[in-house]
Amino acid sequence: MVVEHCGGCRGDQFRRAAEMGVAVSLGPFQFIYWGDLLDGQMFPPEIGAQWMRWGDAVRAGARVSFHNDGMVSPPLPSLNIQAAITRATSSGAIHGPEQIIGLDDALKCETIDAAYTLHRDHEIGSIEVGKFADFVELSKDPYLADPMRLSSEVEVKGTWVGGRRIDLDAFLAEVKAVDPTEHAHLAKAHKGC
Repeated sequence: MVVEHCGGCRGDQFRRAAEMGVAVSLGPFQFIYWGDLLDGQMFPPEIGAQWMRWGDAVRAGARVSFHNDGMVSPPLPSLNIQAAITRATSSGAIHGPEQIIGLDDALKCETIDAAYTLHRDHEIGSIEVGKFADFVELSKDPYLADPMRLSSEVEVKGTWVGGRRIDLDAFLAEVKAVDPTEHAHLAKAHKGC
């Protein structure tokens, strides 16, 4: 079982989730883009500064993953990691520094614990014998990057799926070539929540 978002959850709720074996999927984008509004404008600081308490969740022993919400926020795992290790919003302001987690934990949130959340940690999420060889080549070791600039200093230089390097231009051309009419029934079946 997984609970998602959990923006206003407290530490005791994360402890309960951990005790029950419930994984927690947090959306750092809510903190990154709206943290300045959340802290003091939308909520009092004791709630707003603590929005997305990934520090409490990790310390509680919960399996924590990070996610983005499609059209609401760009899927930038390195920005999620940067926010987790700095608690800096898009303005550069720091809110709730006691919720900072270490780089090891932040990387787990984007890799093996994300795979666990999808019930696929036996196939993906780490590089091990017997798993798919899905990984990225980075321009710089994240441990050597300035935490406040991790998302700009560490770029993805290549992506491998099943041990095969993906040609991004060819992949995008394949996506554009898909005839959307063969999937029109999906749009009709899902008219919203």
